Amino acid sequence: MFKRLASVIAVGVLAWAAIGTPTLGAPLDGALNQLLASRDLRSTRYSICVIDADSGEVLADIHADEPMIPASNMKLLTTASAIDVLGEGFVFRTELSLIESDKPGEAGAKPDLMIRGDGDPALGDPVLLKEAEMTAEDLLDGWVQAVKKTGETSFGRLIVNDRVFDRQMVHPSWPVGQLHKHYCAQVAGLNFHDNCLHALPAPANQIGAGPTVSFYPESPFIQTFNSATTGGANEFWVDRKPGTNQMTFRGRVKTKFYTPVRVTLNDPPIYLAQLLKHRLGVAGISVDRITRLADGEIAPEARAIHRVETLLPAVLKRTNQDSVNLFAEALIKRMGFSLTGSPGNWENGAAALRHALSNRLGTRAAGATIADGSGLSRDNKVTSRLFAELLSSMYQDAQRGPIFMSSLSYSGKINDQSRVGHGTLDGRFRKLPAGHWVYGKSGYISGVSSLSGYLVITDPADPSDTDPTAKTTRTVAFSFLFNGFTAPLSNRSLKSVQDRMLELIDQQVAGWQ
Repeated sequence: MFKRLASVIAVGVLAWAAIGTPTLGAPLDGALNQLLASRDLRSTRYSICVIDADSGEVLADIHADEPMIPASNMKLLTTASAIDVLGEGFVFRTELSLIESDKPGEAGAKPDLMIRGDGDPALGDPVLLKEAEMTAEDLLDGWVQAVKKTGETSFGRLIVNDRVFDRQMVHPSWPVGQLHKHYCAQVAGLNFHDNCLHALPAPANQIGAGPTVSFYPESPFIQTFNSATTGGANEFWVDRKPGTNQMTFRGRVKTKFYTPVRVTLNDPPIYLAQLLKHRLGVAGISVDRITRLADGEIAPEARAIHRVETLLPAVLKRTNQDSVNLFAEALIKRMGFSLTGSPGNWENGAAALRHALSNRLGTRAAGATIADGSGLSRDNKVTSRLFAELLSSMYQDAQRGPIFMSSLSYSGKINDQSRVGHGTLDGRFRKLPAGHWVYGKSGYISGVSSLSGYLVITDPADPSDTDPTAKTTRTVAFSFLFNGFTAPLSNRSLKSVQDRMLELIDQQVAGWQ
């Protein structure tokens, strides 16, 4: 099968069609093995696979069938499978509904409100809100205005319906000592603001005094303790007491912070209900209490008064380009719900992911061990061959491939003076020639460094033309998985090796020296 890939690099959008693809002469194994041998990788294990995405020819196979911890490369499996399981037109829908009183006219009888989650990880996401020129306050105000339009000013209950997912919001294999950090955000059927609070400290007028700290979203119902001091240096962090939203400020504050310090929230659905109750109160609308729909409880009949929708491609991009773990975990749980009709969890989500991989790759997908969707867990085990074959399959998929590829981080040069990139790969691969692009996903957890994606080689019709649209002459799918490295090796040094590997592949495929 032949194809032509027209690439609009500036916005990361790819369209697909057909061209002829020559075969590569000598395999790459020798050159890559020589490079790896020249670096003192010590006891580091690695699994490497390179496939010509047009012909399916395996160009390099170095321990390609050895299962490895993939770190954030796991997000490639999750996002590709989400497109297959949920469908490219899938939309997350979060609804605020009115429940009329079952005793109208009776003294003291009040209507209720219910907020129903759909597992949307992007609800209130600061990055997507900024792109839409909105803030979390604007989003909340939309809900308040919808409640105002009902004409009611007093409600009995605000009911939380988060049953699209189970209520195990933290994976058992995630690092316990890091659960307050943003990359370990809890995963719920009703998420908000990346399930994190943003803290902005500012120094007091006196050295040694406690700094002032503002939270965003503004949450006056959160209990805080200030053990931080003014002076010395900017070394500020927020601890959260496990199982609660009690926050303690620690460290030192020398100057005002303009970049927020993020801390995870406990039980995001209840936090969001508290936040909405507070905002309604400010607007003069009272809510007596917050309740949660119990397992097995029949949801009351309700009329939707407001809805927030998020398209799947927006979630895919935040997952892959910015490597947001919460987004990947919400996708795997949402797949589990879609496949089984039961609350999404890591078990049925993993089953849904395996099902999608098997449908796409057949029995070759059977060897993958899937623990979570983001790669934060060290219990995931995947081979580089599986990654490369999945990438090749998505490339060949004219319907779903463009959606997947446009979600990836990328980096390259339009010409010798103009670089373009976005996401976690921005700024890498500086020695590749102009018109040679890398789309993909990096990954890192302690002792693990990974990089998988596409090397896209274009042939500009006019080298002097700065229009980034160009004909693609070759696309290569690759996966580099490195496990078990220790000091003095680091993720930075392994990334340098990966970048050099791509230069060697590019040299042999494109024929430059």
